[in-house]
Amino acid sequence: MDALDIDGFVNGINPFDFITLHDDQYIPGNVSFDLLEIEESLDVRGAVHGKHMDKFLDNPSLLQTTKLQATCEFNEVIVQGPIYVDQLDGYDLDQFLQSVVYVDEPYVEINASKHYRNLQFYEPVRIESNMIGEIHLDELLTKSTDQTVNISLVMGNVFFNRAQVDGLFGGINVTEWDTNSIKVFGDQHTQATLEFCPQYSLLYAKNLEIMGTLNGQPRAEFYDMDEEIVFRDQSVHMSDLYASYLSLTGSLIDGPSKMLNHLHLPTFDAYRFSLSHSQTFNYDVFVDTLYVGKSFAARYLNGLDVVDLQANVETYLNDDYMLSGKHVIDTLHIDGSVEI
Repeated sequence: MDALDIDGFVNGINPFDFITLHDDQYIPGNVSFDLLEIEESLDVRGAVHGKHMDKFLDNPSLLQTTKLQATCEFNEVIVQGPIYVDQLDGYDLDQFLQSVVYVDEPYVEINASKHYRNLQFYEPVRIESNMIGEIHLDELLTKSTDQTVNISLVMGNVFFNRAQVDGLFGGINVTEWDTNSIKVFGDQHTQATLEFCPQYSLLYAKNLEIMGTLNGQPRAEFYDMDEEIVFRDQSVHMSDLYASYLSLTGSLIDGPSKMLNHLHLPTFDAYRFSLSHSQTFNYDVFVDTLYVGKSFAARYLNGLDVVDLQANVETYLNDDYMLSGKHVIDTLHIDGSVEI
């Protein structure tokens, strides 16, 4: 049954004297429990007696006590005054706080050894020992401060944005070297004769203005690479020539001999491989290695009829012929081992 209304007594006990486990109740008398576990709330207007009641705090807001001896767990603690904790997570809090460096301290003295993988200071620091690790600070070259370095040898690559050298650098008088050198940046004017040797150095310039002569030739004798050039009644000697289009009139190439540097051009054109137009070869061609990008047409390849070879390959690749046993193999060459 879910509910039972009783007007009298149950086993001589008034039902109103029962203590329920689920409903809200008002208990006017004194009640004794051997063991009481409260899951929600218990409102006691009188006194609570029992073992360890001296450690039971009836006010969890800490208004009636300033000292907790039991272990407590808080989801959130708001402290408006001082708080004293002997141990926090097993640590001696007093000793732990004394070893903390606070960001608002004007002067901090650290006597213990520290090991850092990466350390960055936003404010100036002073190191009494003048040592970082086993390196003396006077032996360090800074990146952003002026320094006077009295050294004669630097091990490793060092790049300077601005360096002032009074003596020699690498056995070279830097001042004289700077005065007599041609920079690769900025506008410059020099009256010296410059000679660029292909064996040692080449000249690359985005903009070159020739005021006099270059290699003994005036500016008018030079031709631009992006303009049409016409030579008439003059001898031209070139060590290397690269041209997208070249037309020769009245030359040995255009004449009956059709020779260029003792080479007969029609014969050369007939026997060469062309990269730009189609060709037909009526003779045997031997090629060590051939890479075909798009297509390659041939009637015979290595003495075999390409048409028959293609038909045989298509037959061997046909699964129906393979499963039905219709493949006929005259000669079979196997390099490795065979298990039947």
